[in-house]
Amino acid sequence: MELRHVFHKTAIILTTLGMYACQNTDFYQKVQTNGYTTPGDSANEFTTGGTTSGGAPTGGSSGGSSGDGSGGSTPVPTPTPTSTGGTFNTTQTQVDRHNQAAQQKLDILFVVDNSGSMREEQQALASNFAAFANGLLSVDTDFNIAVTSTDPRSSPDVCGINYAERFDFTSAYALSNPVQFVTNFKSVVNIGINGSGLESPAKGALRFFERYPNWMREEAYLAIIVLSDEDESSQGTAEFYGNAIKSLKTNSGLVTYAPIVDINSVQAGQYGLNVGAAKHTLISNMMSSPKMFNIYDEFSSELHRLMNSLIELINSFPLSKTPSDVNTIVVKVNGIIVTSGWSYSPSSNSVEFVNNPVSGSTIEISYEYN
Repeated sequence: MELRHVFHKTAIILTTLGMYACQNTDFYQKVQTNGYTTPGDSANEFTTGGTTSGGAPTGGSSGGSSGDGSGGSTPVPTPTPTSTGGTFNTTQTQVDRHNQAAQQKLDILFVVDNSGSMREEQQALASNFAAFANGLLSVDTDFNIAVTSTDPRSSPDVCGINYAERFDFTSAYALSNPVQFVTNFKSVVNIGINGSGLESPAKGALRFFERYPNWMREEAYLAIIVLSDEDESSQGTAEFYGNAIKSLKTNSGLVTYAPIVDINSVQAGQYGLNVGAAKHTLISNMMSSPKMFNIYDEFSSELHRLMNSLIELINSFPLSKTPSDVNTIVVKVNGIIVTSGWSYSPSSNSVEFVNNPVSGSTIEISYEYN
């Protein structure tokens, strides 16, 4: 269904409401999860490192079978640089291993802006979600979808913010009860417009993984999709948050940060609005496969483009490092070197096969990097 937005923003009023309506302090206590901590709102409140895997969070569903899946990668420790013949050699060798599953696994976290100007955008995502999910199902994707907001303070107990967070939107649920699946998603993604005007999607995403450390499946590709009409405002640098997001996976090539934002505005707008996508862009560019989408383009087309890019990603074999020389890439399938039928994609930093190896195959990709 085609849906074209005309956005009418009442900037002064909505920004004032979003930023100053509530003065409650952050309700989260310090916890240790996934290798990073949350002592408060300091710039370095997350310490990157570590991964989680496993079943469902309390009250939710894991959204798929366990076991080896496409993209489950175990980087091999690499030697330290050595000096040979009087020349310091900084090149190292990386080996990424993947197991080819019968179904490609994809975990998607939608981080939805719940500030005062986002009602129409939330409705657009809700209206076009069925087509998005059906596209993933059409290629037999084992997906696991969750929703959170850009306001990391959000709680029913914090100044009445309309806060909805759900994590049981799985492919199994969609196949068993498609009507209820879409109805429930529409209800949750219309997350309300009483959240903070200082949108903090990167921080909100990391807070989600603190609350539900077992939601994410280690062998699945992870896509963090931000829907917002303003830039990222989390306290701390883009580099800090980019590294924290990448550290969610053992193989950082298995995670992408894909914002649907105002990619055309490059400067702060009037009345203090943090428009544009400068920080979003910096974080996305730190991923192995940067993805950016325009919230002001025809929404159904952008969501369809996002769906296709995710399908391409889960059918490739991402690398955890960027090769210094593509000619050093060696691909093995079940221990046998394969010299044809695959190619390296610089845009996604991954190896793509003409025909993917059969289910159960082990794919080993080695290469040099600096």
